[in-house]
Amino acid sequence: MRRAAQLRHLRPDLCLVPLRGNVQTRIHKLQTTDLDAIILARAGLERLGLAHLISLAFDPRQFIPAPAQGALALQTRNGDDQTVAVVRSIDDPSARAVSVAERQVLVTLKCGCHAPVGAYAQCDGDLMELHAFVADIEGHNVIHKQAEGTVSQAVELGEEVARELLDAGGREILRELERGQAKREPET
Repeated sequence: MRRAAQLRHLRPDLCLVPLRGNVQTRIHKLQTTDLDAIILARAGLERLGLAHLISLAFDPRQFIPAPAQGALALQTRNGDDQTVAVVRSIDDPSARAVSVAERQVLVTLKCGCHAPVGAYAQCDGDLMELHAFVADIEGHNVIHKQAEGTVSQAVELGEEVARELLDAGGREILRELERGQAKREPET
């Protein structure tokens, strides 16, 4: 829903169709059907050695990804000090702060990963910039907000941007999404 809402907003003339399968299957469908283009994760194409197929890479500040997209988290057993020490040695404080800020947007909006919501943060030294959006499914109403602060303010930045989204009409969008979801769920 996140990608579709953004695409519908950017290009209302497009006809979006769902596409399932692994990367190779999707690329094959692009080559053998009447599809004009497909949207795939750049990192996945690069990892598979298929970067040469990329014709356009969206700016993540304009076409905003899912919060904490691509982040890895490691969990250790409680009291396993040796493993905790190893995990801490590979911790990237900037990446952790980015993930915290982006995920805080979801937490404050009180929505899940299926809502048309995105967040993208980036650090430059100790400074952080956070971009986020919420949209209706059709992409008619897309609200973007951003904030800047320090890495140590990651949680506060996420909360600030989320509150601004809610106050700018995001609250109504999310309520409408909930009502629509309730209509689609079968009664038990």
